[in-house]
Amino acid sequence: MPKHIFMEQLDAIKNQFQVSLFNGKSRYEQLFSSFAQIGHPANMFSVDHLIKLRNNIDCDKLYNVLDRFKKRHYSAHRMKLAIRSGLSLDTMEKFVKAYFARIPNNLMPPDNFFKFKNDLPFDTPAFRKMYKVHDDTEHVTRLQITWALPSFSDFYKCNSYQYISWSIGYKGKGSLISYLRKKMWSPTSDNNMFNCESQQNSLYSLIQLTIALTSKGRKHLEDILDAIFSFINLLKTAGPQKEIYNDFCKIRQNTFR
Repeated sequence: MPKHIFMEQLDAIKNQFQVSLFNGKSRYEQLFSSFAQIGHPANMFSVDHLIKLRNNIDCDKLYNVLDRFKKRHYSAHRMKLAIRSGLSLDTMEKFVKAYFARIPNNLMPPDNFFKFKNDLPFDTPAFRKMYKVHDDTEHVTRLQITWALPSFSDFYKCNSYQYISWSIGYKGKGSLISYLRKKMWSPTSDNNMFNCESQQNSLYSLIQLTIALTSKGRKHLEDILDAIFSFINLLKTAGPQKEIYNDFCKIRQNTFR
């Protein structure tokens, strides 16, 4: 981005930062980052640092830092492109060459985080506590539980780590959510109010369970937590089920198509 355009957009960037800094999702992410061990990459961008950056910003210096970052990390050899189209392969190849061939390539390796490879960044007392996060934009109380695990990036070909979130987030007969809804602890109106997602990078993996609570559910928080961990123990006792994994793979394949 040319510098004059960056300067023109600076006020909009500041306003967007101000709005996003204090919404519920950002508050959760800021809180979560603070749980990681000091010195670990997951802990290096706290909310205090963001506020200091906003209040004491040198626009010229900021632009120069962003420009260096772009030249250092945005390089063609570190990008992957997937094209899905009804066009012929020759036509797609023509378009790809026309629009992507001029992306610069600096041939520099990515930053090396190998020294953090075997660390457990969220093995801290703060991570094991419960917190209340107020969100003025939300009218629903949600319970979020996050598990931090080692990185599963070496198993990317089978995506086996997704088996866990898939099993916990299952919504059919005998599922965790069907039990919670039967108890009237979680609303039945919207399936999007219950989900279990996994995310990972080269340093760690996260599994996050989100459950919307009814007014009755808020009064039975301990019972809900007992139900969640009892369900997980049931999954551990039963062990991996090949049928579940096959169903999971089939759905993923159909989604890709």
